[in-house]
Amino acid sequence: MTFMHVFPGGVRTNILLSAHRALRPLGWLAYILTYPLQMSKEDCAEYMLSVLFGGEKGAHRRGETGDDIGEKNHFVSDETRKKLWEHTAEVVGTKA
Repeated sequence: MTFMHVFPGGVRTNILLSAHRALRPLGWLAYILTYPLQMSKEDCAEYMLSVLFGGEKGAHRRGETGDDIGEKNHFVSDETRKKLWEHTAEVVGTKA
């Protein structure tokens, strides 16, 4: 069984532009200011699908380009991690 947490980062979508009409001017401003920091939907999808079909078993943490970020900014004890993994395996009906 594989459990993966992936943080895609900023992705260029129209979510800011589909806000209530009173907020749309702010949405456009935010869209323009953050445009250089965001990746396209197509690039994001390619990274996420490559991770999804990578076939590694176990629990993993991935960054916005699908790279393994390991323990970076992860402040959880080994005991907590083990309990979460056991709970996940129990809920989905497989052996840990």
